[in-house]
Amino acid sequence: VIQYRLGVLGFQSPTGEPNLAVKDTINALNFLHTVLPSFGGETSEITIAGQSSGASMVRALLAAPSAGNLFARAILQSDPMDFGFNTPTTFDTLNSFFLSDLGCDASNSSCLANASLDDINRVSNDIRANGTSIAPASGDFEPMRPVRDGSLVTAALDLTDVPFPSTSKPVLVTNVQDEAGPAIFGALPFVSEDDLAGILTEQLDQNRANAILNASFYAVPPSFASNISAFDA
Repeated sequence: VIQYRLGVLGFQSPTGEPNLAVKDTINALNFLHTVLPSFGGETSEITIAGQSSGASMVRALLAAPSAGNLFARAILQSDPMDFGFNTPTTFDTLNSFFLSDLGCDASNSSCLANASLDDINRVSNDIRANGTSIAPASGDFEPMRPVRDGSLVTAALDLTDVPFPSTSKPVLVTNVQDEAGPAIFGALPFVSEDDLAGILTEQLDQNRANAILNASFYAVPPSFASNISAFDA
């Protein structure tokens, strides 16, 4: 198990440098290449795996060419891929809020060095709770995440109109039955059929929302035909 910085410590930066958490994982993999032979391990047989936001990190490493020689296989479990990578513009907007909310100017190294962990966590929670109002494209659920900056993370992996990079790595993508069910039902206790289209469009794009709405898998059960208002979409 490797560790990487979370929240503003990993995904924002006083210096405006994105993807610090991604670089943490690359450092860890480089360290693994150094020590693994001492334990009889094969550096050519490394598999990386992550669940939920951890799967987003695995996806970022798949999209980072400089990390390509550090692992042989990848497993993404319950990856919230519909959020995509943040753009540099979205990152900059969140970063401006981060510095403003912290009360420090980017050039004031003394202020930044003396910021308390409590204040840093408060700012992280503020961004987590208000992502959409700060930077609409970031969304509310995981506003701080890897950035497709064009230098470290260069591929999209989450867009249907961008060619998927060729790779010889085996990749396993998994999810669970009723994926995200508890999270969705916790935030949305009841969703009418009429409200479903707007919610799907907000979470996904219009084409993906339409694909779900028109799929036979999600038809209203016949038992609700006479009382559609009671059906929890």
